[in-house]
Amino acid sequence: MSRYRRLLVLIAMPVVLSGCSTAAKEAYYTVRGPQANVLVIRPVADTLAGYDSFTVEPIVSELEGVLPAGTPQLVQDRIAVRLQRKTRLENTGSRPIVIKGQIVYAEIKGIGGTLASPGQELVCHIALFDSADNLLGWAAIAGKTKSRVRGTLDEDALAEGVAKGVEEWLTDNGVPDREEDKE
Repeated sequence: MSRYRRLLVLIAMPVVLSGCSTAAKEAYYTVRGPQANVLVIRPVADTLAGYDSFTVEPIVSELEGVLPAGTPQLVQDRIAVRLQRKTRLENTGSRPIVIKGQIVYAEIKGIGGTLASPGQELVCHIALFDSADNLLGWAAIAGKTKSRVRGTLDEDALAEGVAKGVEEWLTDNGVPDREEDKE
């Protein structure tokens, strides 16, 4: 092999390998699914174990014009579906937890994003109230995904990430999850 070809192989090898690793990472993050981070601003003072139902009020957005118009409704729907599926809370009951939310931040990366952090993030302020409108707790919940959708917002995955964070926060504070039924 000529010196020129060896040099070309040495230059091309890291490029080829990095491309394969990027594709592998994207596949991993796609399979793993969305994640959530919960930053509790006002902790839940008492256990939520006595609550039997939930209501998700319409989610509002401070980012009109930045996010697709349907994003707040998608977040609201994902929270409701996940709580119905993963917790013992019902849609109706005598002692509901009222969930109110506001989308306050979105980070969209992809083609224009950094290679080191190709993720996306949607941050919602979520507040929990009782039926008398008393504040039970408040948290900033970030739905995150590193599965890239090439420069577009993967709002479905981000909404699912926020819903996952709401579910984790509630179950960490006494709401029984459906997994306990299996024991």
